[in-house]
Amino acid sequence: MQAFTPLRTKVDTNTALVVLDTNVLLAPYKTSATALNEIRRIYTQLRSEKRLVIPAQVAREFGRNRPNLVASLYKQVVDFRTLAINGRYEPPPVLQELPEHKKAREALDKMQEALKTFRSSLDALANTVAQWQHTDPVLDVYERLFDGSVVHELAIPAEEVEKMRKDRYEAKLPPGYKDKGKDDGGIGDLLIWLTLKQVARQRELDVLFVTEDAKEDWFHRAGDTPVFPRHELALEFAEHVYGRAFGQTNLSDFLRTFGAKEEVVAEVRENERDPFTQGARAVQRRILNHIASVATPDDHFARQVRVPHFSFSYASDNAVCGAIVVEDGYSSTELQTRINRAVLHGREMKVSEFVVVLAVDGEYVAHLSRFAEMLSFADSAILVHGWETGFVTFLNTAKHPTLRRAFEVNTSF
Repeated sequence: MQAFTPLRTKVDTNTALVVLDTNVLLAPYKTSATALNEIRRIYTQLRSEKRLVIPAQVAREFGRNRPNLVASLYKQVVDFRTLAINGRYEPPPVLQELPEHKKAREALDKMQEALKTFRSSLDALANTVAQWQHTDPVLDVYERLFDGSVVHELAIPAEEVEKMRKDRYEAKLPPGYKDKGKDDGGIGDLLIWLTLKQVARQRELDVLFVTEDAKEDWFHRAGDTPVFPRHELALEFAEHVYGRAFGQTNLSDFLRTFGAKEEVVAEVRENERDPFTQGARAVQRRILNHIASVATPDDHFARQVRVPHFSFSYASDNAVCGAIVVEDGYSSTELQTRINRAVLHGREMKVSEFVVVLAVDGEYVAHLSRFAEMLSFADSAILVHGWETGFVTFLNTAKHPTLRRAFEVNTSF
């Protein structure tokens, strides 16, 4: 009978509690100072109205993840310093008295001087970011706003929560069961869900949950697109909170609803559309540059294409190569699911070569044989690993000659 139960589906955004997910708290590390100011303004307004809620689990997850984001920012600045200008400009002596040569020489000298200034400025910037261990512009905003009136701890004993987790995930009752392969059993989303229900019941208010999580244990989906919250969540929430409504939205739509500047909404939306982390973007540049260094003019591997489920894809006239970039944070179960989905979907999209890039230097490397087994059902596969110290190819069954040359087994680049 629950399938026919009428539910209030429209959240009253004028009175609803606004609950923030971890990925939303981390989002300003990818945005401009203008966007951060708008976010601060809206959060301040909601706090003054006693409508801003952060589950304690979200606060803990933010605390764990923030140092990694700051370290990533530091690395980006340091990587930019490697920008170089080839200072070797030695034309034949017969040309050195020509005015065109003298002009070119003067221009090169100016470029080299500007490069010194550029690198010196980046050193200062890197030193500033390195001081952000305990403070940074985003954290400064949060520390002023997020006190005990905003952060809420779950008032259910841990053993009871663990029993609920096992029972719910066994029955695939959302949210959180998609994360059950994680080291903590995927309990994070359940803690957040239980906390937001707890606070909503105490206040007898609707909830608008702001999250960038679009997995199927939060949303009903059409292909890769989240459409609306799972019916089970809305029903459970209404039963627990006196018929109140539960809604979900991403950060950009939330900002628009609460009156953020349109340019800020556009900036945040662009970040949401971007499938890459900064680390994955750097891996993409490195891989494509490496392929270009060994490709012949006939290969045309510079032409990028978009294929769902892959971090990035590129094509020649007779091959499409899809690459999956794996960074820290994936469990082996999540990784296997991602590889399987990409390979199966890739076949439908005529992807002929599969590359899995383990952009890590740690624990994954000890299990390369397992990852090779995951790729065993792909017709053509490449497995490379490493990051800080460069990449090394572990497996290469590629058919395309350029990819065979670029990713020779045991060769580093």
